[in-house]
Amino acid sequence: MLRIIYSCDIPRHAKIAKSVSFQHRALGVVIHPDAEIGENCFIQHHVTIGVNKGTKGVPKIGANVFIGPYAMILGDIKIGDNATIGAGTLVMKDIEAGATYTGNTKMIRRR
Repeated sequence: MLRIIYSCDIPRHAKIAKSVSFQHRALGVVIHPDAEIGENCFIQHHVTIGVNKGTKGVPKIGANVFIGPYAMILGDIKIGDNATIGAGTLVMKDIEAGATYTGNTKMIRRR
């Protein structure tokens, strides 16, 4: 039902912690079936979590991660606990715990 009304693709067998929060009814969210999302993550609308062309792995997202709207997290990468990914950000490399990653300039800000 969510898939039809809200144009989202969240497979039942994806490893998503029960405490993950999807905002705006998961509108436009796409998650690869093999992706892993940890406890207490906050995912905004139109987020893509999946493979990157030429890679085989999928993202593994730690606990307490905030993912802004229209962010794309692609490839065999790890997002550390308590990281923040800003709106519209393309992430194709690991982000360490507690870091903030924003914009198309691929800028990492440490707290």
